[in-house]
Amino acid sequence: MTKPPLHILITGASAGIGAQCARLLAAGPPVRLSLAARRLERLENLAAELRAPGVEIACFHFDAGQRESVLELARQARAAFGELDVWISNAGAGLRHNLLDATEEQMLAQFRLNCLSALWAYQAVLPDWLASGHAGQIIDVCSLGGKSGYAFNGAYSAAKHGMSAIGDTLRQELQQSAAGRRICVTSVYPGPTVSDFGASAPDLTGGAAVAQVGRSRSSRNLLARAISSRQSTEHVARAIVRTIRSRQPSVYPHRWGSFGVLLNNLLPGLVLSLYRRSAARSEV
Repeated sequence: MTKPPLHILITGASAGIGAQCARLLAAGPPVRLSLAARRLERLENLAAELRAPGVEIACFHFDAGQRESVLELARQARAAFGELDVWISNAGAGLRHNLLDATEEQMLAQFRLNCLSALWAYQAVLPDWLASGHAGQIIDVCSLGGKSGYAFNGAYSAAKHGMSAIGDTLRQELQQSAAGRRICVTSVYPGPTVSDFGASAPDLTGGAAVAQVGRSRSSRNLLARAISSRQSTEHVARAIVRTIRSRQPSVYPHRWGSFGVLLNNLLPGLVLSLYRRSAARSEV
């Protein structure tokens, strides 16, 4: 008996990693795609590009920062194509700022977009999966900033730490039942990527954040350059699509960036020395 096509939902699908995931999935086996984003017109253009025999697509307007919008998205997607098999939480937004200037509103907005949105997705789909024994998969597109803090990205890094932590927590809690063990929760930690994500993040640092990144990428230190080097959106999207088959608990597409996170956690003094040297050279 032929299996029905997978029903895969992608948030933040109008550009960047989300759109590239949709393109790769549409180029593979028959699939039903529920694409969600704030920019509905861009979604519709993408859907028109990808629709083909064996590729069914529905587009939904969606606000990752609103719980009811996440719950309604799950209802609409199920109404379109039936039960979800994979939910990819990719929507999010960044903010460049000095931590000492951060406001409560800025911090909470980042948590809603980059952490609570993932929690609301769990709440939208997992109760039905657990009740039916469905072997679904949640894929949280986190960030290396969810494993290590980065200068001028305090709110974003804190929120992504939260996303990483609730993913770990959910994986462990699901082991308590047979139905839970059928569900896979995957956390993906992309690292620096060529996309419009960074360009769209408001910069409240007067250019200091961009200058810091530029110093790292032009550093004489090979390690600093390797850690800050950017990968393509296709590279990250391929890693995400592969994990739909492999169902791994965590994925690190950027090898050197992952090494940098390990260094910062095990040898923070070394990372701080790189920051000091970079800043000192800029002052000369």
